[in-house]
Amino acid sequence: MASGSQSVRQQLKIPSQSVSNRLRSVNTLGEHLVEINSSIFFDKSPHSLRVSPGQFPEVLAEGEPFTALKQELHQERIFVYQDAGIAFNWHHFTLSPRIGGYFKRKRIESDLFLMESATINRLPDNFRNDLKNDDLKVFADPEIAFKKQKLTLKASFSLSWQQVQFHDKAISEKDKLGFFSLNPKFVADYQFKNFWRIRGIWNFGEVMENGHNIYYGYLLNSYRNLRKNNTPLSTKTQHKFSFYLSYRNPVTSFFNSLSAVRVFEKKSLVYDYQVQPNGTTVLQAIELPHSSTLQSINFYSSKYFSEQKSTFTVRASLLSKTGKSLLNEELLNTTTFFLNLKPSLDYNVTPWLNAEYKLDGSRITTKIEDSEKSNIAMWKHFITMFAFPANNQEISLFTEFYRYQSSSNLFADIEYRYTIPDKQVDIEFHWNNILEVTI
Repeated sequence: MASGSQSVRQQLKIPSQSVSNRLRSVNTLGEHLVEINSSIFFDKSPHSLRVSPGQFPEVLAEGEPFTALKQELHQERIFVYQDAGIAFNWHHFTLSPRIGGYFKRKRIESDLFLMESATINRLPDNFRNDLKNDDLKVFADPEIAFKKQKLTLKASFSLSWQQVQFHDKAISEKDKLGFFSLNPKFVADYQFKNFWRIRGIWNFGEVMENGHNIYYGYLLNSYRNLRKNNTPLSTKTQHKFSFYLSYRNPVTSFFNSLSAVRVFEKKSLVYDYQVQPNGTTVLQAIELPHSSTLQSINFYSSKYFSEQKSTFTVRASLLSKTGKSLLNEELLNTTTFFLNLKPSLDYNVTPWLNAEYKLDGSRITTKIEDSEKSNIAMWKHFITMFAFPANNQEISLFTEFYRYQSSSNLFADIEYRYTIPDKQVDIEFHWNNILEVTI
């Protein structure tokens, strides 16, 4: 890699171990059904990142150059989730109370080392992380539903208590936040004329805004990014309105859907990623109540043509977000537009040859105080060919063409798969990047 006129070498090792278990049990209790869910997940991953020559000398070595910078990071995560629910039926009504909770713990220990010839120096504690992050939540979620013919109405009133806390032993920093929240939700769903369905949803909630991305010391993310996210814990409230309309006709193999979402949020903190003169990035938070609005429209349509043995699909989405951002210590009105279009065609050329084409085009426009600041477009073309020379053999060709701004790249991979008859054993050969394209 190159940083300006300087060549930079970056080495990253991320071995990981994980174990998980998921249980779902449904039993009868008299005339009622009782459902129990349980999940346990644990993983650990020691990271080792080395960058040479050493970067960020102004903040790490008082401006003196050094041979290499190394970060040793050890992360452990545990997640435990339990819930239980029961259903009571009476005429057209169903009452489904559910109680449960979860516990999350994340441990991060990191150290930065300056390497000069045969000398290795560990940086002081204010550059380290010895962080423990606990997140505990318990909830009671009663839900009542009314169903008559093709009309369904649902209402739920989830009551929860959540506590998040951080403690960094390296620099004796800690933060803790606990809160109760009532999150109501209402759903109306109606099916009509066999293939049509309309649904509307409104829900309100108070959620933790930044409960899993705080660390008090520096973390080296890459040779260009040395970051510290030392911000207070905070919550945000959210109103969400959703509308959904669909037409699904399996007789003619014609499927369509249209959805719209509007989200209104209130937050107490404004975040500002500041790039320091020494090249590091520091996330700052200022207590300043503000609001933001997000709106999105999504369209989907798919049609199978039996005579041509092909399927044409198109997906389109439009998203806009308005709010306030802190730029150079000044609070400004910002608007972001995102447009995405994904048509695709799947065609059976012969009984032994299948071809697929996909286009993924997107454009992002950012405005600050009604003045356009950026307009970025990216186009991706995917062509895939599947050949079946025999019942137990498959040859696949994958091609990807990317166009971003004024640059273009073409990639191609080949895969061969042989299935041993009566053994259910596959043997695969891969040749990736056969055009030997470098970025």
